[in-house]
Amino acid sequence: MLNSLTGYITDCLPGVVRVQTGGVEWELEVSRATVQRLLGRTDEVRVLVYLQHRENLMRLYGFAEEDERNLFHELTKVEGIGPKQALRVLSGVSPSRMREILETEDLNSLLAIPGLGKKTASAVLLKLRGVLRYAPEAEAGVEAVAEDLVAGLVEMGYDRKLVESVLREISSEQDLPAATGAEQASREAEIFRRAIVALG
Repeated sequence: MLNSLTGYITDCLPGVVRVQTGGVEWELEVSRATVQRLLGRTDEVRVLVYLQHRENLMRLYGFAEEDERNLFHELTKVEGIGPKQALRVLSGVSPSRMREILETEDLNSLLAIPGLGKKTASAVLLKLRGVLRYAPEAEAGVEAVAEDLVAGLVEMGYDRKLVESVLREISSEQDLPAATGAEQASREAEIFRRAIVALG
């Protein structure tokens, strides 16, 4: 089963990312969030994928984060939501925000997401409530750390999986600067410093 592509971004357009792997260029349909994460990347990237394969159709969907792909899979299990509509939803809400909406049963916020009418929004609430449970500690994952920190450490020669594991642990530490506002830059600098120490 095709799980991911590792290569270089050749195009990053609204709704589409192209990735060069060896002599093959792949075109992936993506959410706005994935475009924002991959835009401007010149280093080698790993993009998670989902292959839609029917008798007369083959289409690849791409995701910058596992959390986003997981939500995509869950959305496509809801009656009335196909892959294209699931991408529209992902372009309007992050996985963490979706968890909050489901946990609080906030139907109005679901209705504000592009691609969801009242019937479909109600089906999402019914189907995914309890499946995508909101977990504040999950916010401390690598997704809460700027991707350029990961890329920078990888370029220094460290293994990507090890870097992600170390950053995940560090970003959960309670004495870091705040993750928003003017302290964001200080937070990232401190995480980077601690990561260098931890990685040796």
